[in-house]
Amino acid sequence: MLTLALLLGGCLMPATESPPTVALPAPEASSTPAVVEPAAPVILLEQPTAGGTLRLIRYEGAQGTCLALTFDPQTLAVNRCGTFTGGVGFVEALTDPTGQTVRVAFGLTGNPAVTAVAIEFAGGGNAPATVSGGGYLLVLAAGQTPLRATAIDQYGYMVGQWRF
Repeated sequence: MLTLALLLGGCLMPATESPPTVALPAPEASSTPAVVEPAAPVILLEQPTAGGTLRLIRYEGAQGTCLALTFDPQTLAVNRCGTFTGGVGFVEALTDPTGQTVRVAFGLTGNPAVTAVAIEFAGGGNAPATVSGGGYLLVLAAGQTPLRATAIDQYGYMVGQWRF
């Protein structure tokens, strides 16, 4: 009875008809996925110092997004890699070409709308970091210990905050 209802309703085809055929497109010549080349390193910031030009470089490495801090683009002196979500900050010391130690606060803003980053210090006070291309950098004065960074957009709104 159910078969008769399905047959009359058009849900089943009589056994004398052959099923419809569908034309499938021919396979592509190469079915192997394209190899995606990693993006070339990008200099986000260049900051002149007494001992030379400090550069913040962003590149993709085996461990995710990487930041390199260096005076010589051929030698990436400080590297920080990871899967960063939101803003991230680091404090590092490196030696400039004259042999002097330079302490730097640097990182990624985590938001393309960020136009300024204010860095707060232990003991009070703050200073603006240079911001460009999603990165930021501040050469620290003697005795400055960064505690927190606050990201600000073009309208003056706080759009992010993170700790060092």
